[in-house]
Amino acid sequence: MKRQLLFLGFCLRLLSSCASLSSPLLPLPFYGEETTARYRVHIQSRRTNLSGILVAKSRGDEWRGSLVNEFGVKAFDFALDKQKCRLFHTVSFLNKWYIRKIIANDLLFFFRATQQGKGKMKEKTLTIQSDGIIRIRNERHKIEYIFQPLTE
Repeated sequence: MKRQLLFLGFCLRLLSSCASLSSPLLPLPFYGEETTARYRVHIQSRRTNLSGILVAKSRGDEWRGSLVNEFGVKAFDFALDKQKCRLFHTVSFLNKWYIRKIIANDLLFFFRATQQGKGKMKEKTLTIQSDGIIRIRNERHKIEYIFQPLTE
């Protein structure tokens, strides 16, 4: 119980500090503006599911962020620019070079596609629903990402 309260306090402190530094939440992330993007994320693959909260902050042409699950365990940190995405501090079950590469490429596709308005690549598809939910489907690896914007 004590750990849950500590985690809840940590999450509230993290979200409130991000909210005080940022402009209002944009439904889609854009480069060149200083903004904070917050999403509830659900990642589904053939063998596993992962859900949590993604918080990302832009500074110029670079985005930095983290994916934290509901229990407070950080899945990974990431840094991306227009050309490359890198993952840091990856949790052990995701810490394999091919898994990191797939997730990094899919995150890069997410930020590029939402910025450019293009939602289709050779093996990846991005769809934006009317309620603001963004879905990415990686057909090659059978992974689906669901990004639901968090509102204040």
